[in-house]
Amino acid sequence: MDAKSILAIPTIRPERLYPNDLALAKSMRNQLVKQWHPDICKDAMASNVVEHVQKLYDAVVAKIVEGKYGKNTTRVNFTKISGGDVVFDYLVKQSFTIGTIYYNKTEVLWHILPEYRKIASRHSLLRTAISNLPNKNYKTLDLLTQTIPASQIQSVENGFILTALKSREYLLLENLVDRFSPEHVGWALNRIYEQLTLFHDSGIYVGDISPYNVWLCPASHRMLMLNGFWFGGADGLNQEMVPTYALKLLPIDIIKTNPKLLDQHLVKRLGRLLLGDASGMGLKMNGKVPKPMTTFLTSDPLNGVSQDHLAWKKVLQTCFGDPKFIEMNVDIEQIYGD
Repeated sequence: MDAKSILAIPTIRPERLYPNDLALAKSMRNQLVKQWHPDICKDAMASNVVEHVQKLYDAVVAKIVEGKYGKNTTRVNFTKISGGDVVFDYLVKQSFTIGTIYYNKTEVLWHILPEYRKIASRHSLLRTAISNLPNKNYKTLDLLTQTIPASQIQSVENGFILTALKSREYLLLENLVDRFSPEHVGWALNRIYEQLTLFHDSGIYVGDISPYNVWLCPASHRMLMLNGFWFGGADGLNQEMVPTYALKLLPIDIIKTNPKLLDQHLVKRLGRLLLGDASGMGLKMNGKVPKPMTTFLTSDPLNGVSQDHLAWKKVLQTCFGDPKFIEMNVDIEQIYGD
């Protein structure tokens, strides 16, 4: 197997590399580490492969010991403060700013750490605020509320949990970040700007636009910000906290007085991240990224998200011509680990 093939194996599917035998798995791990050790192998990804091989080995040992080798899903259990357990079978596990995301083909579960209680409860307040927005038609309300998990928050022994339904085609952006060409970044940000304009026109700001709350359907170019923990602004809601990484983009006093400006910065940061350079420092030297796209993503936002969106459309027209469907080749089953 080459480096790309090994690194593509999810840590929850170590069976793709190791056999169901502790001794054989250990022997294979040792051989692979020796083969890919940077002192021997000159492949640029050698150190990454060694690290991933070890992670897969640790995962397969745990599965063999627990008798779970070959099983598709992994089970996580939460004990509710009110009594009883919540059991969730997941295919993908991903840490994020305030906890852990678990998801399978049809459901998402967020486990929020205890210290983020105020953030965990924000989604229910926002849902109520959205339903009370004046002069909004049912289609607009539906588009707004579908981004907020519908379940009630549940207190568990080690924090809080909530769940939401989704279709199998929607994948967490974090699991796709290495699949984006400049053209893919073009349509992804275009979809985000469309939804963000809807939020801002409704008096709502997001406060967190990152690979951990954007969900994409690669086959149809649809997008959802399926989250709700950092949202604010509707019906007098005030955002009391922001993600730590956001503070690197704007001073906290500006965020408090103009939170929508933070959203505009976050979209540009996400575009830079998908192109492989969140800071933007190296994009200008990257010959694969068109200059107008680099200039837009590294410049300050304009006066409002709708102006940014219009400017982005002009950038895409300049770089790639008339709008067209850009296929993203993604093996959904590989992401899920089936």
